[in-house]
Amino acid sequence: MPHPVNAKVLPGVWNYRVKKDENGNTVKYKARWCADGSREGFTRPPENVFSPVAELSTVRMLLAIAAKEKQPVVQADFPNAYMNADIEEDIFVRQPKGLERRDKREYVCKLRKALYGCPISGRLWNQTLTKALASLGFRQTTIDHCLFYTESSGVKDLLVLYVDDVLVTSTGGEDCANKVLEELSGTFELKKLLRINVEFRRATCTKPATVRVRIRV
Repeated sequence: MPHPVNAKVLPGVWNYRVKKDENGNTVKYKARWCADGSREGFTRPPENVFSPVAELSTVRMLLAIAAKEKQPVVQADFPNAYMNADIEEDIFVRQPKGLERRDKREYVCKLRKALYGCPISGRLWNQTLTKALASLGFRQTTIDHCLFYTESSGVKDLLVLYVDDVLVTSTGGEDCANKVLEELSGTFELKKLLRINVEFRRATCTKPATVRVRIRV
């Protein structure tokens, strides 16, 4: 679209990454166009850009519960998570370098979805996923806004969100945990990564209990 009058246009940058497997072999090359949100300056109040992230103690608590109750934990992530969130305000970025319209190089792009690099993208994604989890019956805890739980027919599910990764455990076993992921995959693109077996091993009485995590792909 034509450059709006008096509108601030954010520059962008290509982010390149080589993705490798556990053996160090190259799996694929990734390129992502990101907005340079630092050029926006400190024009927004902190509460409008803050996005909660799960505390490490919350992750440990979920693993400890799973170990004690002998429940498996499943891990998944949301590819290009931020782009699932809609942007309602007007944010403009330059055309990606190398992909400009030759006849309209002065044109700019208006964002419809959250883009990596925008200051508000993390918050918008968190709000989008929180609403989706609420529609599935999950409740957000007050002690950690990235810890969600639900209980139905005696089955309790726990979910921890860390930006675009989730850990899920359920008293109903792996099938119930996978069902949560299946329900989320109806709204978002989701990729299951690991099944984690957690064992609870108690040391001597002079030392605290320890949790050993065994990861099986």
